[in-house]
Amino acid sequence: MIADAGPLGYLSIARTARRCAGVHAVGRGREILIDPGTFAYHTQKKWRDYFRGTAAHNTVTVDGENHPRSAATSLACKANVACESWETGSVSDRFVGSHDGYRRLDDPVVHHREILLEKSGRRIVVTDTLECDGQHQAECRWHFSEACEVWLEGKVLYARNIGSVVSLRLADQALKFELHNGEEDPPCGWVSRSFDVKIPTVTAVVSFAVQGRTTLITEIVCSY
Repeated sequence: MIADAGPLGYLSIARTARRCAGVHAVGRGREILIDPGTFAYHTQKKWRDYFRGTAAHNTVTVDGENHPRSAATSLACKANVACESWETGSVSDRFVGSHDGYRRLDDPVVHHREILLEKSGRRIVVTDTLECDGQHQAECRWHFSEACEVWLEGKVLYARNIGSVVSLRLADQALKFELHNGEEDPPCGWVSRSFDVKIPTVTAVVSFAVQGRTTLITEIVCSY
């Protein structure tokens, strides 16, 4: 798994919201969780806005907003991204990052993401913590490679890419995954491997209410 908590783009011309604690994952060299791509830079505004937006990445959106606010050709309001902790060892690895891209909301929100890898069990626990004073609506998205077969068994989500299989479970049993594929209004469930070309793929969405300090825990297990 790759966890990205670096600066947003290049200096003042940063144009994408993809680098706020987004994650990508592979199993046995097979793509599982992906970055859906860019699609376009200067044309087809609807799709340009979607692919560079937070909702097209494996992270959390709040109130339907992007981490940074986008202008026509750049990011008008950047998020400050921080790696708060990185611990690695023979038993486990642990990463903690945060960003303040939602501080601009009337009720400011800070997003912390912890990723814990338990090596012997091939188990990854992703803990998203949102801190605020009021109430918000949040969504966490997981974008899968178009080569994956994705299905639900009860509230457990499975994804298979040839011999690589992973499962995703939510700690809060009141929540559930909703699967989307090639939807256009609003856009959801797409991947672009080259400019001006997009194809349908599966995106899993978890919607949850936020009030005060709220935590979403997702367990990812490699079962191949």
